[in-house]
Formats: sequence, C-alpha cells, structure tokens
Amino acid sequence: MQNAERFIRLYHLLPPFVKAGIVTETRRWRKQEILCILHITYSLSFAFIPSSWYILLTMKLLLLADSHGCWETIYKIALREKPDAILHAGDGQGAFETLALLLADELPCCELYNVRGNCDRDDRGTPTNLLVELGGLRIYLIHGHLFPELRFGVLGNAVAFAKKQRVDLLVYGHSHMQRDAVADGLRTVNPGAAYRDRYAVVVVGDGELEIRLM
Repeated sequence: MQNAERFIRLYHLLPPFVKAGIVTETRRWRKQEILCILHITYSLSFAFIPSSWYILLTMKLLLLADSHGCWETIYKIALREKPDAILHAGDGQGAFETLALLLADELPCCELYNVRGNCDRDDRGTPTNLLVELGGLRIYLIHGHLFPELRFGVLGNAVAFAKKQRVDLLVYGHSHMQRDAVADGLRTVNPGAAYRDRYAVVVVGDGELEIRLM
C-alpha cells in the first residue's frame, strides 16, 4: 500500500471539519508537495495516533548493501519495490548518490539513508554508522568492516555495540551474504550484495516486523 492509499484510509477517520480544511488547502498544492506532506504526516503518525490505528499504517523499507557502483541495478530495485525509505549499508562506490539523484523525480518522498564502507574511500562526508527511526522502529545501520568477524558470520561484537544504542534492528553488509538472524535477542539483517540484485524488504506495521530476503 502506497502513501496516498494509506492517507485516504486515515482521512476517512478524521472529523468532518478537519477533512474540509484539508480539501481546501490541498487545492493550492502541486502533486509533489501533496505527496511529500502525506509522507511526513504518515511518518509522524506513529508517534501521535492511538496504537489501535496501527493496523492502517504500514511502512515499507528497502535494505541495500554493497552495490559497488552498479547504480542501474539498485535503481531498478527501487522502482520495482517503491519503498517509503531506502537504507544502504555501505560500499556503494557512487551508486547510492546516483540513485538519490534519479529518485528525486521518480520517488520524491522516499527517505534515503547511507553509511560509508571500506570501499568508499573518497566519501569522507558519510558516517560509518547511523541510527535511524522509521515507523516506530529503531534501526542501526553499519557496513561492517569495522567488525572484521562479520565477514565470517560472527555477530557478537557488532550486536553488543548496536544494543548499546537500544535498537530494534541491526542492518549491515560487507560479507555479501544474505542473512536474517536473531543474535543475543537482537534482529539482524544482511541484505546481500545489491550488485547481484540481492536485497531485503522490511514491512513495519501493527506492531509487527516482517523481513523478506529477495
């Protein structure tokens, strides 16, 4: 379900005078402005609406990692999945920046997050780790090269570090191996190598977390 469809379902629950105000104001807005405002409204709604309404709200996240310059591949993935947000776990080597430019028109309200990997040597302005909160979910995003044991599937140190941030999900890359696992009580996901058309989709809604490796 896309942003506008979700908004319509919530819209019908609003009092009549609120709905009338929305209709009056949106007549003056362009399509792109309306979409962005709907998206922001939807994102904030997790904090302000009753939990009983959560069934009306789902947020689709696209997890990517290790695209290694293959912007065409991740661009096709993004258009295929049409997510509300994209999280890229490093080693993009310019692919993520190209994706951001292309999606400015295709998916203008899609939120974009990226961290630096060991192959992103020229990208000193991007952090090596990032804490993101989306749909009421706290996500810790890293590449994994600072935890060499991750390459061999050993999650201990990375999980211990992430748990200090009180997160619900750890997303990492580096090994190019897809994995969805629970370690020391923390859900962890490696979406695999995006340049091989591997990725993960996370759907958050109704207090539930669904992860699909693609």
